[in-house]
Amino acid sequence: MNYLPSEVVNLIDEGSATMEFEKRKAIYDELQERILEDAPVAYLTYYTNIIAVGSDVHGYEIHPTEYSFHLENVYKREK
Repeated sequence: MNYLPSEVVNLIDEGSATMEFEKRKAIYDELQERILEDAPVAYLTYYTNIIAVGSDVHGYEIHPTEYSFHLENVYKREK
C-alpha cells in the first residue's frame, strides 16, 4: 500500500529497539494512535463465515479469524 510515513517508521524502529516494557508499550500505543488517525485502510465489506459440520465428523475446529481449512485431525466416525 506504500504507507510509510517517516513518523510511523521511526516509532516502529524505536519500539523494536526498546527492551523496557513500559517504554515499549508507550511507543506502540503512540504508533497505534498515529495509524488510526491516518486510516490507511478502509474496509468496504466483511465476510460472514458460515460452517456446518455433521455429528459424525470429529476433530474439526472452527477458527474465529482464519478462513483456511486445516483438516489434518478431522475424521468421520461410522454410524
